Amino acid sequence: MSVIFAVLSKTCGVVASDSICFPSAGGVTFDSDKTFRLSNYPIIGAYCGLLEFSGLHIPEHVDEILKGKSFGNMRQLVDAIQREICLRVSKSGYCDSKIEILLVGRDLISGGHLTIGTIEIFHKYNGTPIHTTKIFKKAGAYAHSGDDTARSEIVKQIVPNIKIIKSMNKASLKVAIKQAMESGIANCGKSPIDPSQRACGGEVNLLTVW
Repeated sequence: MSVIFAVLSKTCGVVASDSICFPSAGGVTFDSDKTFRLSNYPIIGAYCGLLEFSGLHIPEHVDEILKGKSFGNMRQLVDAIQREICLRVSKSGYCDSKIEILLVGRDLISGGHLTIGTIEIFHKYNGTPIHTTKIFKKAGAYAHSGDDTARSEIVKQIVPNIKIIKSMNKASLKVAIKQAMESGIANCGKSPIDPSQRACGGEVNLLTVW
C-alpha cells in the first residue's frame, strides 16, 4: 500500500514516500524509493499503488509521456499524464489497480506559484479507468495518498503546525516532513495485499524543489 505526501511552504516544496514494496513474486522489501524527479521539467513527484506495468515504473511512463512536449502550466501537464496513463493501463490488462501520483513544481512550469498536482486512477475489471486530478497552489497546501491510517497520522502532525510550515526553508521543511512521515509509518494500518504485513515501512525518501 505505502504512503506518500507533498507539501508547500512559501519558498519550496517537498515530496516524501516510505520504502515498502510488495513484489508480484511475493514477500516484502524495504528499499523502494517512490520519489522521483522528471527528466525534462523542474518537477518532483511521488507515487504509490501500482508501481509498474508494461515493463516500466510509473516515473518512466511519465517521462515517456512528456518527452518532446511543452506545457503552459501544471494543469495541462497533469491532465496530459492522466489521459495517457489511463490509456496505457487499459491496454496493459491490469485490473482493479490504483495509481496515485503527486507532483510538485511551479504553476507555469518554469515560474509562477509553487503548485501541487495530484492524479488518482482506478482501473476496474472490464471497465473504463476512473480518474481524479487536483491542483493546489497556496503556501501550506498539502496532498497525500496511500494507506488511510498513515495519512491521518501525518495530517495530525502537520495541521497544528501549518502556519509555521508556510514559512519554513528547505532544510526545516525536510526535517518536519520526515518526522511526520515517520509517525505515519509507525502508526499505519495493515497491507490489503498481505494482512499479516504492515501497509507502510522502511526509510523516508524526500525530494525538494524551490
